[in-house]
Amino acid sequence: MKQEELTKRIKEGEKYNVLLLDDNDVDNYIHTKLFERYDDFRCNMFRSAKEALDHLKETHTRYDYLLVDIYMPVMDGFTFVSEFKKCGLQQKHGEVCILTCSLSPADKNEAANFGIKYLEKPLAIEKILAS
Repeated sequence: MKQEELTKRIKEGEKYNVLLLDDNDVDNYIHTKLFERYDDFRCNMFRSAKEALDHLKETHTRYDYLLVDIYMPVMDGFTFVSEFKKCGLQQKHGEVCILTCSLSPADKNEAANFGIKYLEKPLAIEKILAS
């Protein structure tokens, strides 16, 4: 998506709720700063997949995008996505995207098997808004 198209889409007043799930503090800092540049993005960050799932079950907020890291302790990103779907949360929330620094073809295939986007870090807003 070209920068002009992105700016136009954001300026047209579309609001986006984003859930960021990553156990890496540096990545979280970088990505939350990215979202802060745009008034139309509200980002909630979680370091624990279990906490994120509990929040998603209880919240009245609809998240447009869920950005999920693969490699996290206790529950990895693909297990999170599986649990998310088992709970029927995909009916309430928007698009789930894997956000990772992994270049593994196996990880890319796993994301494809789940039917979700595979985005490489660092994140660019254009990547999540691209259809």
